[in-house]
Amino acid sequence: MSSVLSDYNPVSGSAKVVARKTIYADLNTLLYVHPVLNDVRPVTDIEAVKNSVKNLVLSSRYDRPFHPELGCRITEMLFENASPFTAMAIRQEIEQVLAEHEPRINEVSVEILDDLDRNSYLVNISFNVIYDNRGAEISFYLNRLR
Repeated sequence: MSSVLSDYNPVSGSAKVVARKTIYADLNTLLYVHPVLNDVRPVTDIEAVKNSVKNLVLSSRYDRPFHPELGCRITEMLFENASPFTAMAIRQEIEQVLAEHEPRINEVSVEILDDLDRNSYLVNISFNVIYDNRGAEISFYLNRLR
């Protein structure tokens, strides 16, 4: 977190934060190279939180070394027949993993729409970023690969 500080009081050791440039920064998962800088540029603020939420939901448990608790079991549920019960289980799993592992968001709302013909699900996740006080929404399809 980078900030601009002013009014530093050496007696009390406190400083007043005047402005913040970026709240959160993260590596872009698509790894686009900036055409002028010829470097991968980070995503910041709400886009960084969106990437984190999507990574938590789409990764399975034991995918990350040294953090086996991160991730969801939704890839296992995709091999079940598409039904309202499976959609409800996916919604509960997403809500649980976001409540446990993403402290930067609140007011999470998860909507799962099942597509019975394709055996897939449309996932809509809306939430508020705590320090930015703005809402964000992510939508993506879940379908099995095999």
